[in-house]
Amino acid sequence: GYNSLSSIEFARSKILQIKLANHFKLDVPKTYVGNNYEKIKKFIKKNKFRNQLIIKPLIGLGWYKKKKFYKINPQFFDLKKIKKENFKLFPVIIQEYVEKKFEYRITIVNKNFFICRIDNQKSKNSLHKLDFRYADISQTPYEISDLPNQFKNKILKLMSYFKLNIAAIDVVLGTDNKLYFLEINPMFEWLWIEQLTGMKISKAIAETLIKKSV
Repeated sequence: GYNSLSSIEFARSKILQIKLANHFKLDVPKTYVGNNYEKIKKFIKKNKFRNQLIIKPLIGLGWYKKKKFYKINPQFFDLKKIKKENFKLFPVIIQEYVEKKFEYRITIVNKNFFICRIDNQKSKNSLHKLDFRYADISQTPYEISDLPNQFKNKILKLMSYFKLNIAAIDVVLGTDNKLYFLEINPMFEWLWIEQLTGMKISKAIAETLIKKSV
């Protein structure tokens, strides 16, 4: 059936997600979590980043205004533009920006995979290339896709650890041909991807709920 409240709260920890993804041998972009200005400088120097960095909130944040929902999505990060005193106010996630070929939105319903490949890298807008959610998804090339079984098995192990029956996972295929795990979402929207692709996600969820109640 659907996820329990305890499993949802457990799985929402971005720090734990990254730690467990590494444990299950999923590739994850190099990551710093915290708000120590000196440590982030050391993190940047140690890794000699050639690509840009991105910054994410530690927890999902959003708000409603005039019946529209606004969410804080990843942004490009430039330490030189961050005031040292402001950086101390709250912890954040800072990751290397993976140069990518495609993004994938993976929806899992009781071990059934619904995979959509999103080709947002042809856009001239850097934010659209950073995260498909900035773009008009209806105008972005997409298609139903699949991923290697070895990778999917690692994702299922992660799902099992969190005791999640359904989830959405964001993954990117880097230009180095590695699949990078970004995050797992225990509470998510799926209708938009069903309407885009025709994948029967709602039907799969309904069927599992019916079986659960019988």
